[in-house]
Amino acid sequence: EIEDAIEREELAGNMVSWGFLLDPPDSVREMLIVGIIMACAQQVVGVDALQYYAIDLLEEGGISSTVNQLKVLILLGTIKFSFIFVAAYYFDRVGRKTMFYISFSGMAIALTVLAINFWSIDNSVLSVCCLGVYFATFSLGIGPGSWLIPAEIYANCIRAKAMAMSTSFNRLVGSLSASTFLTIADAISWGGYMLVLALISVAFVAFVYLRVPETNGRSLEDMLVYFAEITNDQTILDLESRLSRARPAKPESRLV
Repeated sequence: EIEDAIEREELAGNMVSWGFLLDPPDSVREMLIVGIIMACAQQVVGVDALQYYAIDLLEEGGISSTVNQLKVLILLGTIKFSFIFVAAYYFDRVGRKTMFYISFSGMAIALTVLAINFWSIDNSVLSVCCLGVYFATFSLGIGPGSWLIPAEIYANCIRAKAMAMSTSFNRLVGSLSASTFLTIADAISWGGYMLVLALISVAFVAFVYLRVPETNGRSLEDMLVYFAEITNDQTILDLESRLSRARPAKPESRLV
């Protein structure tokens, strides 16, 4: 199987160039839009920024003790890690899109309440609760799911290069989000920044509803047909067919 995978990637690499992905036909373009945006969604919601500057967030939320800050950081890290296992259990049971709806909606609510808390309430316990809900719902959906969707929709003929593009955009957006966090927060207030992230989360609910297909229980072939049908473009099906025909048949083994 490993040899087959290596051979398939080599054939696909020779068949599809980078230039093809930079100016793709409609079916491939729609795949890339969904895959890359879902990969970027993991970072656009601000998870890296909130992790890197968690101490500053806790101070803004009313927790000034270093010991208490460390306790809260351990708690938040445990929550974020633990809910990945919850996501692993439910992704195949309720579907990818349902988990994304829960994830983005939960983050939007948590960030909105956190923004209000920064502006007027100034309650440290509420800050911790909001951050806990944020990290929990992040891990329930878009945390692991941002890699699941690209892996389940990219055709074999473009998979390696398309995954490389998705990963590159993910890290680029993460770096930009983290490096501009303090500047933007200082400009529009911490509460204002949290509200912006909440609105972004709401926007992704709409994106998932309108553009992301449900991949649970569907094969890669089903996904290829789906993108070919919605774009009225058979190019991706033709490429996969050519890739299949290009693979040399293996000699049958026999018992001696």
